[in-house]
Amino acid sequence: MAVLAGLLFISCIERSNPFDPINARGTVAATVRAANQAKLDALSAQRAELAAFLSEYLAGFSKAQGENGVTSGINAAVWAANLQTENSNIVIEAANTALPESLYAQLQYKTAFGLLTELAGYGPPPGFEERRTRLKALASEVSGFMSEVNSRNAPVDVYPQSYRDSIISPIARDTLAFSRLSRSIDSGNAAVADTNAAIRLYNSGRLAEKRNIELYNANMDFLRQSRGNKVIVSADSLNAATKVAMAGDTLFLGPGLYNVDLRFDNSGTLNEPIVVRGHPSKTTVLTASTSVSGGSAVVLSSRSNIHFEDLVFRKGGTSGVKLIDFSRNIVFRRCMFDSSGTWGVEAIDSYFEMENSLVINNGGGIRATGIQGEDATFILLNNLIAQNRGRGLEALSAGGFIENCTFSGNAGEGIYIRSPTQSLSIRNSIVSSNLIAGIWREPTTWVPNSLTVQYTDVWGNDPVDWNLSGITTEQVAEVMATNYNFAPEFVDPANFNYVLKPGSELADWEVNPPYLKIGYRP
Repeated sequence: MAVLAGLLFISCIERSNPFDPINARGTVAATVRAANQAKLDALSAQRAELAAFLSEYLAGFSKAQGENGVTSGINAAVWAANLQTENSNIVIEAANTALPESLYAQLQYKTAFGLLTELAGYGPPPGFEERRTRLKALASEVSGFMSEVNSRNAPVDVYPQSYRDSIISPIARDTLAFSRLSRSIDSGNAAVADTNAAIRLYNSGRLAEKRNIELYNANMDFLRQSRGNKVIVSADSLNAATKVAMAGDTLFLGPGLYNVDLRFDNSGTLNEPIVVRGHPSKTTVLTASTSVSGGSAVVLSSRSNIHFEDLVFRKGGTSGVKLIDFSRNIVFRRCMFDSSGTWGVEAIDSYFEMENSLVINNGGGIRATGIQGEDATFILLNNLIAQNRGRGLEALSAGGFIENCTFSGNAGEGIYIRSPTQSLSIRNSIVSSNLIAGIWREPTTWVPNSLTVQYTDVWGNDPVDWNLSGITTEQVAEVMATNYNFAPEFVDPANFNYVLKPGSELADWEVNPPYLKIGYRP
């Protein structure tokens, strides 16, 4: 009877039931797998996406290795060339030493050394660790999903071990590949760090020798320029010479400290300026005489077309140089203004130009007041105005043109514009890490086109980079439209080395898109 009842029960099972052990034996696992395939496919798609990134990372690592190999080859060539340069310089210096003074015009310069290029690090590239972690988690998720399906459908083995292994194996393989690449990146970075340490040591020696060569060449240059001219070597001689200098005269100053009160009785002309030229090694230093009224080494009043080159103006009681009473076309080239009490340069109702110069560690950097009825009062080209105890530049009703200058680390505003009645243009410059503000325009009535700022990096000024109050939102947007805001990377600002670090974004822009030279370059 029990057997009969069992047979009757089996005969009553619905034929469409997939769990029917007679009708569907062996098809249950396939049916369940089919029902869950979409989920498994989605997980597998994540693995494929991560595998694509892995392939991209591997290609990038290989490319970076190749690029470092090219750099190493170039460095080897530079190293060999430096050895040849060193041997050549020994011969040149011996030949120069043997020349009599009458042949100074034939002196040869010693050649500087090339510097090695540091290798680039390998990363890891952006998103590497995140995707590596996702891949590890994916293995657990896929394994857990299949185990859960098996548990839910027991005793049916929906995903046998061999099937699970076939799904997990590619994920495990890619996880291992990620780990291997990570170890390769770490090992490569360690090798790069060791190589770069050696390169820095080598470059440090070359830079020291390069400085010696620059000083040597500066002396050769000075000998060339001054040949046949008397070189001034005392403060009394210099004071006397500037009083009688005429248009077309060049005064050569030898190295040394000159405590002076320079006043010019005459002006130069546009084609024949009066030129005062120091030693190119920046060892000709002018300081203010204690008897000077106003405490400046040079005071020019109503004078024009006078050029100062390769001079250091230091420790003025007030300003290092003061221009007053409509002085015109006063030019400073390759000069330094440092450690004066009030301003490095003060130009009152006067017009001046400054090129390739440094204004550092003064009470304030530069102060310029406008000339009524004239559009421009100054031109600043490739200058460093840094670490002054007040403002970097104060422009009072003054207009002008600023290009390739760096205003950084000043205790006041980088650039302060008062009563902006004239046009001021700032291009390809850096205004960074100044206190109070980067560029501050006094909130007075807007003068059309009175301020243009383009391709300038304004960054890290405390508390604000820009203060353009008093003008409309549209005008502010127009001023700021083509400028940047990110950290400039300087080599050693603590020691006034504001050269951009090789490989930094701004430094690279000079040779790569957007092909801009931004900031001061010595």
